[in-house]
Amino acid sequence: EGWHPSNADNWVKVEAAYTLGRLGRVDKAAVDREALREALYDPEPNMRLMAVWTLLTTTDESSIGKAKSMEEYLETQSELMQVLAEVAQLDNPIDDQAKPLPFGVVEIEAVLVLRDFGKPAASLLVPHYMARLNKDFTVREDQTNKDISMYKAQAITGLGELGIEALPAVALLRDRFLFDSDPRLSGYSATILGEIAMDVQEQSQQGNLSKSMERQALAELEPALEMMRSPRKKFNDEPIARVTEAIQFLQQSRETSQESRTNEPR
Repeated sequence: EGWHPSNADNWVKVEAAYTLGRLGRVDKAAVDREALREALYDPEPNMRLMAVWTLLTTTDESSIGKAKSMEEYLETQSELMQVLAEVAQLDNPIDDQAKPLPFGVVEIEAVLVLRDFGKPAASLLVPHYMARLNKDFTVREDQTNKDISMYKAQAITGLGELGIEALPAVALLRDRFLFDSDPRLSGYSATILGEIAMDVQEQSQQGNLSKSMERQALAELEPALEMMRSPRKKFNDEPIARVTEAIQFLQQSRETSQESRTNEPR
C-alpha cells in the first residue's frame, strides 16, 4: 500500500540502501558512505529518505563519542536534517497502483526520522507542522474527513514534543484550532498549548529565557488562556492550569525585573 518508486530500477536502489543499513549494524566498514551521501540528492524521494536512514543506522559510535553526546552529534548532521525536511515537503505522486492521498507516505516517513533528531531539528519541524496545519485539503472519494483530521492532529501533537521551540505556532493553535468544530483538533490544541506553556515556565525557571522571550511568551499565552476559559467550549482542567501557572510565573518574573530596575542607583 501507499506510494512506491515509479520503476523497478528505483526499487532496486532503495532496497539496496535498506540492505546496507541492516548490514551496517553488523559491519559498518562494509558501507560505502560516500555513495550514500551522493544518494542524498537522488531524484527519487524514497532513495533520499533511505540514504538518510542508512547513514544514521551505520554511524560509527566513535563519531558520537567524539561529540560527547548524541544531541551534540545530531546537531552536526544538518545536511541530513535538511534533506529530510525537503523530502517532507514533497506532495505524494499519484500512480496506477496506489490510491492518491492528501499527503505523502514518504513525507510521513521523513518526518518520523526527523523527529528522532529531537530539538536539533525543531527549526525544520515547526514550519513543517505549521504548513501541514495551514494546508487545505479536498476530500477525495477514497478518503474521509477523519483521515485529514488525523493528519493534522499528528502535526499538533508533534509540536507538543518540541516544547518552547513550538512557541511560534501558539497563535496558529490558538486562533485556528482551539475552537475548531473537530473535537479532536480542538482538544489536542488545548493540551499542546498546556505542554508548551509548561516548558516555557521550566525554561524560564532555569534562566534559559531572555526577557524578550518571556514577553513574547506572555503575549502569546495570555489570549490563549482567555479563550480556554471561555464558556464557548469546555476544555480539560490540566492544560488550563498549566497555562495559568506559566503566565503567573512570567508575570511575577516581569514584575521582579521592573522592581530591580527601579531600585538601581542612578
